[in-house]
Amino acid sequence: MDELINAEHLLMQEVLNNADMQSLVNISAKLLGNPVAFHLLSLTELVCSDDFPKEVIEDFVNCRIRSTKEEITKWTETFNASIANCKPVIQSWPYMRYRHLVCGSGIRGSLVGYITMPQIGHPLEEINPKLVELIAKTYGIALIMNEDSHIKSSEHSILRGLLTDTINSNYLNRNILFPSFGNLKKYRMLWFLQNTTDGKPLYDQDVNELLYGLNYKLNILFEEGYAVLTDESDDKHWELISAAAAKKHILIGVSDIFYRITDLKKNFMNAQNTLHYAAMAGKTSGIAKFDDFKLFHLASLVNDNLDLSDYMMNRIKEIEQYDIKNSSEYLSTLRAYLHYNKNVSDMSEALFIHKNTVLYRVKRLQELFHIDFHDCNQLASLVCSLIIYDNHR
Repeated sequence: MDELINAEHLLMQEVLNNADMQSLVNISAKLLGNPVAFHLLSLTELVCSDDFPKEVIEDFVNCRIRSTKEEITKWTETFNASIANCKPVIQSWPYMRYRHLVCGSGIRGSLVGYITMPQIGHPLEEINPKLVELIAKTYGIALIMNEDSHIKSSEHSILRGLLTDTINSNYLNRNILFPSFGNLKKYRMLWFLQNTTDGKPLYDQDVNELLYGLNYKLNILFEEGYAVLTDESDDKHWELISAAAAKKHILIGVSDIFYRITDLKKNFMNAQNTLHYAAMAGKTSGIAKFDDFKLFHLASLVNDNLDLSDYMMNRIKEIEQYDIKNSSEYLSTLRAYLHYNKNVSDMSEALFIHKNTVLYRVKRLQELFHIDFHDCNQLASLVCSLIIYDNHR
């Protein structure tokens, strides 16, 4: 009885602190004398104790590979039946080296997940089943403390788990983990901030209106903005979304198309970086695609030991020094002129300066720094140099 009281005190103390699932599995592993993992249903998310052996995960993957569809179906039915009553059960699964103790975790009469322990330390038969039930129930309470975010939608749980690396990549089998995404052929990640570029907060209605028309969308609040997973299958939607984003003063970073859900985090980071690069280049709204900013990304990945300034055109350095000495704005003029594709009307309208002022500055750029805006090679070098300059700065 003292064992249960002490365990309950430790677990509830952690729940009342911040209900951190990682801390809970580590406490549970010490209490039970074996590594512990907690899974949501269908393995949509997995949290392992720090001592959870890698070979156990490999065991699980290998048993799936070796098993036939009939064996997996039979094994799954047996497993589901054993956890449904939320009582500890010792199981020996085919093609696995370790026996496991499993116990379902219920909330308000519904099964929401389960714990599993491989026999690594203490024999499973010697573990107090009441202690296992207590731990499983505690995880259910912790899920509620985490605002039910894992319970309401397994898809949202998958998305958050992939973004935070809490789903072990060895478990990522599309046919098993992602039935909800089974009809998707290709993905894109979108990223935009919670505030518009003019500082106004975005509300749910704004987000829904912005994403209206996409064939598939799943968005969550993540870090300081919205992470959106979508099926990129119809380019006309991007035109509509870009127009809606421009109207609402929202800048959206968009990843390349990708075909494996396991590449989600990398493409999310690409979408985040794209928004940053686009803002750095002067874009304030609409859609910015990663494909258009790969040179920026390449510059950001260059080894720190390499001095990028050595690869920047001398003209850029000369213009910078001239601006400092004469309090002029020729470098920003050059950047804007190239950004607006040498269109004087668009540039003057966007920057609220007269066309004649633009023409004068462009003429002086040509005279002072011997720039030929009709030379494609020189233009390409200027663009690359400005990217290097901005990243270097």
